[in-house]
Amino acid sequence: MAASYAVNLSWNAPTNSPVPVVGYNVYRAPSDSSTYQLLNSSVDAETNYMDSSVTSGETYDYVVESVDNLGSKAPDQSRLGDNS
Repeated sequence: MAASYAVNLSWNAPTNSPVPVVGYNVYRAPSDSSTYQLLNSSVDAETNYMDSSVTSGETYDYVVESVDNLGSKAPDQSRLGDNS
C-alpha cells in the first residue's frame, strides 16, 4: 500500500477589503516552475485548504487568490512555500 501525503494550508482573510471577499482560489506549482495549477474546482469560502495530491520529497509553492462578490480576482494574496 502506497503512503499518502498532504499539505495543510491556512491564511488570514483580508481585513480591509473595499469589496467583500466571498472566497479563494488556491494554486500550486513545483518550486522550480512558474506555472501554477488551480487546485480547487470552485471558489472556496474557507481560509484553509488541504492539498492531498503532493509527492513526498517534492517542494511546492502555493498562491492564494481572493475572489470578491462580483467574481473579480484580487492580486496574489499570499505566497506560501512548502517542502513535502
